[in-house]
Amino acid sequence: MILELNHYRKIVTNREWLGTMKYYTNCRQTWAVENFFSHTLLHYCPKQNSYSYDAYNIRNMLAVIDHNHHKEREVAVGQDGAPYSQAQVSRRTKQWVAYERKRPKDFSYIPELMSACMQETYGRPLSTFSNSKKAMDLKTLQPNLSGKPNPGSKSLLAQMKGRKQQLKPQQL
Repeated sequence: MILELNHYRKIVTNREWLGTMKYYTNCRQTWAVENFFSHTLLHYCPKQNSYSYDAYNIRNMLAVIDHNHHKEREVAVGQDGAPYSQAQVSRRTKQWVAYERKRPKDFSYIPELMSACMQETYGRPLSTFSNSKKAMDLKTLQPNLSGKPNPGSKSLLAQMKGRKQQLKPQQL
């Protein structure tokens, strides 16, 4: 324990590392993290769909597998053999920025992943699979903020129309 503490103390008090802290604290480029979350939300966990806790976690794991598999893609090359580049205006600096376009994603690893999943689950009875403890804990909470069951959209609409009729001034 003391050795670990001394090891961490040496890392934190390293002058070279402390000299680079100014760069890390002033660096505000979060495009890589934002790109990953955008990819996750748009492709694996779109907001317009509702997922259980376990399904959401599994979808995020698939997004991580996809991201890690494709993060080292090579640059796309044009017919002339030159890297394919594209220009774009930066919203923040209002300057043109060029970047190299990556090759399209290759999903050749999917059959191997599916095979591994099938080998893990094949022949196991359905009773061996269950929700995670976190998912079961979340099911004990109220399903909505009101704490009451949904009365149905037709009855809610009728109530709303009834209230509007009562608020209208009587016409003579």
